Amino acid sequence: MSTHLTPNQQRYQSTRSTALVFAGIAIVALGFALFSGKWLVTPGEVAGVGLRKASFCTPITTDNCELSTSELVAMVADSVKHMPGAKQPSSLFAPLGWINTVLIAIGVLLLGAAAFWTYQKPGAEMPFPAISLGLLTMLIVLITGCAFVVTKPGGVGSLGVGPGFFAFGGGVVCGIIASQMMSKVLRGPEPEPDLELH
Repeated sequence: MSTHLTPNQQRYQSTRSTALVFAGIAIVALGFALFSGKWLVTPGEVAGVGLRKASFCTPITTDNCELSTSELVAMVADSVKHMPGAKQPSSLFAPLGWINTVLIAIGVLLLGAAAFWTYQKPGAEMPFPAISLGLLTMLIVLITGCAFVVTKPGGVGSLGVGPGFFAFGGGVVCGIIASQMMSKVLRGPEPEPDLELH
């Protein structure tokens, strides 16, 4: 039995493999971002803020050094309320953290389902539109993830972006690329042109 692949089949197999690699990178990066406590960091990365909590723990200070993001916003608001001209922190920061948590988790699950189907049944239509929904989720979370960073408490310079946000950005980009490539893979290889002369 011949195993020779036509040029279109070779391109199809290459696209499928590349799509799975991008999907794998996206899942790992977004999984890291989901649990990272350092979406935002202070200079020197002494303290970090994740999607759901902030940590100010040091080797010296280990007790009562973690706050939820809502507690962090309340603490900053209380510290600046008597400062003339000081900007109050955004009340959207904590909710955006939870929104991103849910969206990233959904995106990882959808990407995982699409990658599994692409690996197991290339060229077959999925019974559930995981790829389309995953791509839509990636596009939405790209906006909400950036909004989370923009609404950070403490003003400009107090907190900078950390490894969690960089992993998030890379994961979203890879997820978008993987979704587009997997969508192409599930359509099957293109038919070979008939070059026979009549």
